[in-house]
Amino acid sequence: MIQTIRVKEVEIGTGSPKICVPVQGKTKEEIIEQIAKIKEIPCDLIEWRSDAFETIQTDLEEILDIFQNQLGQKPLIFTYRTLKEGGFGQEKDKEYRQFAIRAVQTGKIDLLDVEYSQSERQTKELVEIAHTSGVKTIISSHDFQKTPKVTDMMKQMCHMQDTGADLIKLAVMPHSKEDVLNLLSATEQMNRLYAKRPLITMSMSEEGVISRYCGGLFGSSITFAQGIQSSAPGQPKVEDLQQVFPIFYKRS
Repeated sequence: MIQTIRVKEVEIGTGSPKICVPVQGKTKEEIIEQIAKIKEIPCDLIEWRSDAFETIQTDLEEILDIFQNQLGQKPLIFTYRTLKEGGFGQEKDKEYRQFAIRAVQTGKIDLLDVEYSQSERQTKELVEIAHTSGVKTIISSHDFQKTPKVTDMMKQMCHMQDTGADLIKLAVMPHSKEDVLNLLSATEQMNRLYAKRPLITMSMSEEGVISRYCGGLFGSSITFAQGIQSSAPGQPKVEDLQQVFPIFYKRS
């Protein structure tokens, strides 16, 4: 049985998919400007893509203060996305670990994104450190080259689940409509047969954009959308999701 995850006032894994909007300004000023605009957008969570921030080494804690003061009860995901996972981050594993721990230790984040491509030892360590501080975790994997076979995606999600993370995120790149269907099929089968915690899945690019609208019907619990700008290929606008979701889902 899948256990839902409650973060502040948001329960993930029940009802329609929750909408998450990224903030990825390069400077403090850009981040403040984006936060001000996103506060007016109807979304459920905010993700800080800290890998885009030019002075993260010195100003990480200051920016998290700003998020906490501005967001109120809206949950915040801290993400440092590396180059190999499609982000801007060029730091080594040691620095990646330090950023994650520093963010957790502030007590000002609600969810920590942990990349599955990090070493298994570091992945499990970061999940444990976050949980010790009362921070939920997302184990994430991004394949920008292909969509693996359905059985391979399910096997990977099972292994990701074994890390102890609270949410499993899998994003893959389609090269055909069949690839999009395979991602949705893997999501449905994983959700029905093996998942113990909520899934977050998506087929990227314009080819896969339908998965960001209807993924919840197959078991995906969060969808990422453009607030100010896109943080991944194929992200729809929040207002588009708001128009379509009532057709697919009964709000709860």
